[in-house]
Amino acid sequence: MGSLRLDLQRAVSLIGTGVDLFFVISGFCMYLLYIHKQKEWAWSGYIVFIKRRWLRLSPGLYTAAVVCAMGGWLAGRPFPWRDLLAHFGFLHTVLPGTGTLAAPLWSLATEWHFYLLLPLVLWGCVRWGFPPVLGR
Repeated sequence: MGSLRLDLQRAVSLIGTGVDLFFVISGFCMYLLYIHKQKEWAWSGYIVFIKRRWLRLSPGLYTAAVVCAMGGWLAGRPFPWRDLLAHFGFLHTVLPGTGTLAAPLWSLATEWHFYLLLPLVLWGCVRWGFPPVLGR
């Protein structure tokens, strides 16, 4: 008889880390809130949505980044202007070497990128179809 072997690392990677699931559930809930307020999709409604999300995401990220930058500076390290600017632009997850100030808040930048890119991806999928846009 054969034995059943379980590769725990592979099993966990199939399930994910929880962050992926959180993004999916969060995005779905945001969609439900948005769709109930809109009769039809319009760029003006999207702009209002983006402004509200920025007002919700930016204070926490900006405060954490400034406090961490000041703390490092007061401890004798050079002031991390490049890192701080990357955090203020929500680019610290894509610019190499700039994600150390408020590292636990990386998901805020990822969420922001999602909100900015998803409408463009969906527009492309409607216009050209899923395979060309998604690279298949």
